[in-house]
Amino acid sequence: MHDLTKAAPVVLEHGALAQFFAAITPYDEQGLRVIHALAPDFLTPLSKGLAYLGGAPVLTVICMILLAILWKKCSKNTLLFTFYALIGSIALNWTVKSFFHRVRPELWHHATAVYGTSFPSGHSQYAAALGATIYILARHTRWAYGALRFAILWTLGLGLSRLVLAVHYPSDVMGGWILGWVWVWFCAWCLGLLTKARPSMRPT
Repeated sequence: MHDLTKAAPVVLEHGALAQFFAAITPYDEQGLRVIHALAPDFLTPLSKGLAYLGGAPVLTVICMILLAILWKKCSKNTLLFTFYALIGSIALNWTVKSFFHRVRPELWHHATAVYGTSFPSGHSQYAAALGATIYILARHTRWAYGALRFAILWTLGLGLSRLVLAVHYPSDVMGGWILGWVWVWFCAWCLGLLTKARPSMRPT
């Protein structure tokens, strides 16, 4: 069993945001307690593995692999979309974190190394961004259903792993999911990928 410690206060530079997070933190803490009471022990090492696979370095490698695969098959806009959706999501997360400055939960000792502030969850945002990107690229192909299943499972798995490891509040995870989804669909809309029947194929 982990020893409970006093939760750290929410630290923000903006008064209204500080009040908002202070209001929801008790509910976040209760959610973490429920998750830790119900989660079996094997989820901790599994969540540590997901933490490694779902971080910014691996996402960057995945982006480079996708660009290499799509290079000769897809339009310029599709390549730009893949880059902006994934690498842009990393930059966006760092920017948003620097604005909110929310302190991470300290109900238990963190089961893995953490960097930066708490809101929004970077791993959750990256998972949502990757899942949405893969789905948009594959949605007009025979891989569409598999891409959708991957997007759902990967997004949920990464988000829940952050709660199992007690390194984020539930609202951090939800915020990361929403930001990741909105960012990717915004990129797709800006680059015209939502209005074409087969947006990923290079015209012949």
